[in-house]
Amino acid sequence: MLKTEYLNLQPTEIGILQGAAAIFAAKVASGKVDSDNEGELVEESVKQAIDLAKTVEYAVKTKGEMG
Repeated sequence: MLKTEYLNLQPTEIGILQGAAAIFAAKVASGKVDSDNEGELVEESVKQAIDLAKTVEYAVKTKGEMG
């Protein structure tokens, strides 16, 4: 049985989690994930989601951010 974990994710963390989950799901669907590399590919998916978020943050500025 799984141990209960308590998390309090911030909205930006939830967005990164959703992106990472989508990236990881695509890797699973493509057959790239197995028991030997699952942890590595989870971490890679999170890094890729963060990189995507940073790229969007750099490329898109909202009205309040313009100085």
